[in-house]
Amino acid sequence: MGLSWVELLPELDTVTLDAQQRLQIRFSQSSNSKASELLPRLNPVIVGMDDQFVDQVETPIALSHVWIAKLLEALASAKPAVIGVDFAFPVKRFDSIYLADNPQVNFHQRLIQGLANASRSVPIVAIKVWDSEKSDFSPIHPDFQNVLDSQPGEFEAVTSAMFCQDVDGMIRTLPDSVCQPDDTEHGLANEMAVAMGLPGVKAGWIDFSIGEKFDYIPMMDVIQASERGDKAWLSSRFEGRPVLFGAVMQNMDSHFSPHPLAAWLGDTTYVPGVLFHAQIFRSIVSERGIKALPDWIPIVLTLVTATLWWLPSQRLFELSVLVMMLSATVVQVLLIHRSLWLPLSLMWLCGASLVVLRLVFDNIVNLSEKRRLKKVFGGYVSPSVLDGILKGSIDGSGQGKEVEVAILFSDIRGFTRFGEKHSAEQVVQLLNDYFGRMTRVVHESGGTVDKFIGDGLMAFFGAPNSLLRPATQAACCALKMQNELESFNQTLEARGQQPIQIGIGLHFGWAVIGHIGSPDRFEYTAIGDTVNATARIESLSKDLGTSVLCSKAFAERMNQEASMPVDKHFAEFPNLGNLKMTDFGPQALKGRADMAVFGMEMKR
Repeated sequence: MGLSWVELLPELDTVTLDAQQRLQIRFSQSSNSKASELLPRLNPVIVGMDDQFVDQVETPIALSHVWIAKLLEALASAKPAVIGVDFAFPVKRFDSIYLADNPQVNFHQRLIQGLANASRSVPIVAIKVWDSEKSDFSPIHPDFQNVLDSQPGEFEAVTSAMFCQDVDGMIRTLPDSVCQPDDTEHGLANEMAVAMGLPGVKAGWIDFSIGEKFDYIPMMDVIQASERGDKAWLSSRFEGRPVLFGAVMQNMDSHFSPHPLAAWLGDTTYVPGVLFHAQIFRSIVSERGIKALPDWIPIVLTLVTATLWWLPSQRLFELSVLVMMLSATVVQVLLIHRSLWLPLSLMWLCGASLVVLRLVFDNIVNLSEKRRLKKVFGGYVSPSVLDGILKGSIDGSGQGKEVEVAILFSDIRGFTRFGEKHSAEQVVQLLNDYFGRMTRVVHESGGTVDKFIGDGLMAFFGAPNSLLRPATQAACCALKMQNELESFNQTLEARGQQPIQIGIGLHFGWAVIGHIGSPDRFEYTAIGDTVNATARIESLSKDLGTSVLCSKAFAERMNQEASMPVDKHFAEFPNLGNLKMTDFGPQALKGRADMAVFGMEMKR
């Protein structure tokens, strides 16, 4: 099953905390900052019961009474600040068990003797183990309890060895009363600190960036140094230092840590429990336990992030959320160096969710607005122009652009006489039907309808969307308009009306295309000499007795485009190879120099 939001937030915070501490550890290793801040007298020394000890002695670990007694006496002779024993003292006596090579030694009495001798000169803190079946701590034997309790001081001599384990199995939290089964703060590391006269545990997290990885001193090395009377060796390692004794075998009392702790295990994070006690002790005595800021702070940050929703611009909203989240993260990094923790997962999730929701919301609104604009204005401008406006590629800045385009002019011949013989309603109906058909042909051919001038139509090819073969597309459009006219005339005849004829002029050249007009009213159009010449060419088509007339520049451009790839987005006229071009030579155009023109029609 997936994690709920309530479970996910702490998970994200712990992942972030681990990452922050990982950076701190790297910084500490490179600069030796926090390692040097911890005074040697506060840095615990680990004495380990290792595999070498198990192989070296003949007794089981549970019957290591004599060796533990010798170890405690050897450590006490070096005058450490405190000894923490991460090893449960026996629950019962072992009076009937003796060493084969020394039957006079009583296991129980020898351990009591060693414990008593050591506790006279140094505070000793031992552990008790939680019995989950009985829901209580397992008591150690009263003889050991009495010896430990007889020590002077305000500390608890027998205390909990429990850790606070997170949901992912990692140990990150200082073992305060919240996670202790008896609701007390008396953990091993805490009581060692109290025994040294230092403040006890505060709620928060373990600071794994304090100090370097732990190494350990084998317990047999300590015992042998004592047996040979090497007081200098013992004093140099333990005098005035807190000491923790426990098992260092990886398969015994080990737990998962978010960061490596054992120098002899490399980057392994499954480490002996005694190392957690040692790192907790470091956090307590250096007062570097990471403390969480009040819960209301991340809630306020989340609410502030949520208010950014009302910013009018999507881009401004996204930028503001990003700045807010980055700023909070920078503050989080700065605070962690002061041993303060600011959980930000709630704000991050809120910000990320709002960005996604705002993006979806704005897209829905924009899509709805675009559909409305297309519905309202789709009949006023060509689809290519409307799409350009909606996408922002065409704006109302009034900045025209000179573009090489193909221009098409068409005109209904003799329409003035038609208007005189028919009612206004009939004239409008015919024009609407005619322009509806011809506009569709222009758009299907990739052209842009510029305007309707009475019974005339102007279109251009190559703007606002560029075309691979604008002249060819314009020629195809002219031929399709001729075919569409035949179908339209059949409709007119069915109505009892006379068929019509049209003339089409085509030209290719440079034109200025953009918004032309006043700030209050303008249109997207093409202007320039090419446009004027096309209108003259269309007028000339009637005099030359041809339906489609083009300029020499247009014809030459078509020849050039013959070698260019076909634009698959627009259907061209079939069998363009049967196109017949009639050379009419130079012709006089009103108001300009003579121009060579060609008639254009399909071979029958």
